[in-house]
Amino acid sequence: MTTARCIVWFATLTLTACGEPTTPDRMAAPSFAAGGVGRPSVLVNPNSDDHGTAKTIQEGIDMVAEAGTVMVLPGTYNEALVINKGLTLEGIGGESGPAIVAPPPGVADAIQVTTTDPVVIRSLSVRAGTAQGIHGIGAVDLTVEQATVTAVNPPLGVGVLIRVLNDPNPSGQRARLVVRESFVDGTITDQPAPYPQVFGIQVRGDADALLEGNVIRRAGGACIFVTVRDDLGGVQNVDIVGNDLDECYPLGQIAAIIVGPRGGFVPTPERPLTATGVVNIVGNVIRNSSQTCLTTSAIAYEVYTGRIERNRILNVVQGCAAGTGRNLPSAIWLGRRQHPLFPPVTPTVRFNDIVGNAFAGLRIGANQTVEIDASCNYWGSADGPSGVGPGTGDAVVAEAGGAMPAFDPFATAPIAETVVVACESTPDPVPVKLQASSFANSEWSPPVNLDAINSTFNEQAPSLSPDGLSLYFGSNRPRPGGSTDTDLWVSHRSCTDCPWETPVNLGPVVNSSVGDNGPSLSLDGHLLFFTSARTGVGLNDIYVSHRANPKDDLGWGPPVLLGPGVNTTAFEAGAEYVQSAEDGVANFYFNRGPSQGAQDIYVASITRDGETRGSAVLVFELSDATANDAAASVRTDGREIFFGSNRINGVSGLDIWFSTRRSVHDAWSPPENLAPLNSGANDQQPSLSSDGRTLLFASDRSGSLDIWTSTRTPSGKEIP
Repeated sequence: MTTARCIVWFATLTLTACGEPTTPDRMAAPSFAAGGVGRPSVLVNPNSDDHGTAKTIQEGIDMVAEAGTVMVLPGTYNEALVINKGLTLEGIGGESGPAIVAPPPGVADAIQVTTTDPVVIRSLSVRAGTAQGIHGIGAVDLTVEQATVTAVNPPLGVGVLIRVLNDPNPSGQRARLVVRESFVDGTITDQPAPYPQVFGIQVRGDADALLEGNVIRRAGGACIFVTVRDDLGGVQNVDIVGNDLDECYPLGQIAAIIVGPRGGFVPTPERPLTATGVVNIVGNVIRNSSQTCLTTSAIAYEVYTGRIERNRILNVVQGCAAGTGRNLPSAIWLGRRQHPLFPPVTPTVRFNDIVGNAFAGLRIGANQTVEIDASCNYWGSADGPSGVGPGTGDAVVAEAGGAMPAFDPFATAPIAETVVVACESTPDPVPVKLQASSFANSEWSPPVNLDAINSTFNEQAPSLSPDGLSLYFGSNRPRPGGSTDTDLWVSHRSCTDCPWETPVNLGPVVNSSVGDNGPSLSLDGHLLFFTSARTGVGLNDIYVSHRANPKDDLGWGPPVLLGPGVNTTAFEAGAEYVQSAEDGVANFYFNRGPSQGAQDIYVASITRDGETRGSAVLVFELSDATANDAAASVRTDGREIFFGSNRINGVSGLDIWFSTRRSVHDAWSPPENLAPLNSGANDQQPSLSSDGRTLLFASDRSGSLDIWTSTRTPSGKEIP
């Protein structure tokens, strides 16, 4: 329930004040412990006269306590750093200039991280004349945010600007790497060999990684290299999301993005490749603006499974490109050339714009004996791909022995930047990119009871998986063992027209001995959000569980409590993650209130791995001070929202309401009652499918709470 609007002011560290300027060396870093060692925060100022500050960054690292913060004032620091404790290393000063780490010649790493405790490097500039820029060794937990890492006269040989190396891995522990919103520049130009083989970002060995929203330029190796352990074993899970790659000059001429082992490490009968992993390459832009002949492929995917989706691969492969011992010229290469002992890879290749690439847009290696789903890609022409396809766009080619991919249906117009999840092979005069009003004047069908799912017990809070083949919901039907607490359940079907199978309990890894409800899946299928009454921080809290395989309905890991930006001592529920929202836009909707029956709708920002980025704020235009507003469901483009409310002027009790907006930066329109779906009973917990065509909701119109469904079709009408 809305009570008042609050404004919270945050104190900020400033370098000037009214009157005489304050010199940085006279500023006291907060909360220093006596004696100068083990301080929770340390200020680094190269012009310091002591006064509790450090003159060098390494001195600040040595002074700070575990999990403390080292704040670095602008300046150039000619030193190499070793971080052997958990901490945050952050450049401050803003418009005053960058904090630059510029190590002297002759050292191997500009910044070396050796601790397994979390390390965050933020807003620093690293000028690496070394083999490695930022180098995490072993089972590190390293986050690099808003950093600039640039090679400066790098030495000949192999180097990496940002790298995690957990190979070999005698400890058996996994490394973690997050590189987000950073600029990585190898400074290599298109030139004859030899030149430094400077890779942009490398994830090597047993690791989980998120590479998101980075700009990578002028690498002398691959811009991104996901590298199998040298013994060809281990597990890797990497999401490469929303990056901008250009001018990748791989000395080995392989690809801008490589997923595979290092050169020379190939399986043999005595040493087979046993490594497993999921590598998702989603929403990236890959270009070749210099038209170099060195880039044989945009993506060379030699191992693992995952998703290659929503990428724009534009004019990468030139007519002068040549094959290598690993791949042949193609925008996307799947498999491994000349080495039949490599097992086939099994990614989906969908919703990409593959345009202007010589030789092939997609080429399948001879070891690829499994058919790949390569449907709904735009090949640069409305008539589809050439090669084995019917059209004149970028070609689809399979090498002798390779299984032909399923490329039909294909998109007839650019699709990567849209939110559509289906396509047809015939030209459609209606734009494929959903607009906020593309369903305007489209009527919902009469609601239908999902008899195959519902029972004599309560079924509620439905959530359909992005592919429409799994339905998650809450129910108090007896779980194995006889308890009737509300649990999370899932039903599966083989196709969108196939019947639902018998629901299965998600089991004790996810469910607890108290109420668990309100499941909601991320668009990529890796995250499951839900609400639980288990012991947390408040009356009811929101948790997230992760799975490596987005097709495994029972592969969820242990739930993790979301941070204080979402969970409080109040009642939180109704999670909805709009993963497709623009970077920096609030993307996590939920409801909060003093009790279950007095809720308002809030929104926060979280990362793609489910971490909160700040405190949630009330969505004023959707929250009624006199009503219970809850369980929001947002269309994937962020421009239409449905929620349950008992506000006035409804049909009866709890009703479903909806609102729209022109863009994710605009306010929501005044909510309207979705009268055709509401009844004289309680209708609540709406959940919209990822294509915007199906709405599921819970209703007690038949007695107990059941799941109901309604559908609509796009109208093609748009607001001018």
